[in-house]
Amino acid sequence: MKDLFHPSIFIVGYIAFIGIGLLFKAEYTEYSVNPLLFFYVAYGLLCFYLGTKIYLKLKKEYILALIGLVLFYYSFRICTYSAFVIVPALILILRIEFKKHSRSFYLLGMLLL
Repeated sequence: MKDLFHPSIFIVGYIAFIGIGLLFKAEYTEYSVNPLLFFYVAYGLLCFYLGTKIYLKLKKEYILALIGLVLFYYSFRICTYSAFVIVPALILILRIEFKKHSRSFYLLGMLLL
């Protein structure tokens, strides 16, 4: 069961997902696929893989503060003053101890994909 949660399984599964999409795309010729899409997918998967191999020794509080600032900036640009409500709720969610619930979050992420 531990092998199911290996990062390489996610990468292979995502590539298979893209491949299945390309197979069924042949049926719908009126839609075109931008070749730049494959670059973005490959770049994202490479960043994901490197992120699983590189470990930065940063305190959780620093990472949480950085995520909070980025969330607040983009939330304020999109939702203006609603960001004062949205961002604190997201920060509370991020403070959850992820190691205790890591498998649940992994399965939820797979379901959302």
